[in-house]
Amino acid sequence: MAISHPRPTSRTDSLLSSEGMHSPMRTILIPVDFSEASINALRYGISLASYHSSRVLLMHVYKLDMAGGYSLPYIRDEIVEKTEEKVLGQLKELTANVNPTILSRVSIEYFVGHGHTVEEVINVSRVFHVDHIIIGMRGEHHMLRKILGGTALSLVSQSPKPILLIPENHFYRPIKQIAYATNFEEEDPRIIDQLLKLAKPLAAKVHCIHIRERNEKQDLFKQKILRKAFEGDVPVEDIAFSTIAYNKVVEGLNHFVQEREVDVLAMLTHKRSIFNRLFHKSQTRHMAIESQVPLWAFSLHSPNG
Repeated sequence: MAISHPRPTSRTDSLLSSEGMHSPMRTILIPVDFSEASINALRYGISLASYHSSRVLLMHVYKLDMAGGYSLPYIRDEIVEKTEEKVLGQLKELTANVNPTILSRVSIEYFVGHGHTVEEVINVSRVFHVDHIIIGMRGEHHMLRKILGGTALSLVSQSPKPILLIPENHFYRPIKQIAYATNFEEEDPRIIDQLLKLAKPLAAKVHCIHIRERNEKQDLFKQKILRKAFEGDVPVEDIAFSTIAYNKVVEGLNHFVQEREVDVLAMLTHKRSIFNRLFHKSQTRHMAIESQVPLWAFSLHSPNG
């Protein structure tokens, strides 16, 4: 993997580290394949990073055969070098179009690698202690199976880092409402605590929403317990808890997102989670997310959430 000159901005490491020392988004990785979806995710990610004074890693992964299938090592190395120089220039062109004020509040580094995209992204995220990965979602109609097919689904399934998926046609706007879809899991307090830290510099509110498919009184009891975990520690204006009865979870989430004008929907990912139920291929044939808002997927094993 080739690494470019680390930074086109004038912001210093000391300033970045002092402001971002306790930020839950110190380092953000944004893989770019130059599709409209990934370019939109890049713009969204840099705008979000500016609120946290983050270090942003922009990365492109290409396959070796794109650089020529030459067997002689010195010819191959020359083609690879030229390919990586070209890609590096293209990445820098993308950031040249970003608002200078926003750029002044982030530190940007560029990475060009070759091989398997998912493996390379996960490897870089571990080596450089990435806190979050931001990627674009394709899909004209946003069918769940299409959105999370290929690279996106593989990353969500394999990455230990939280992943923020940005719909292709969703442009950045200040995040003021974050919804966490809870099924009253043991890990919920940890994820909610992480979301509260992410929300603080944005002056955003975190909504913990549970969709009841049946009229179960036990759900209300679990919600009360979850709420008590944050009583006294979190201002009431920063967090809210809601339980809504709906025949289908996805419809209930869509309704809540639209009614409350939610900017980001967050979920925990593991075998028992709502995310797994909604995005498993066998259950998504007739489901669609109509709200088209970014989806924040938190891994069960992630140290960040």
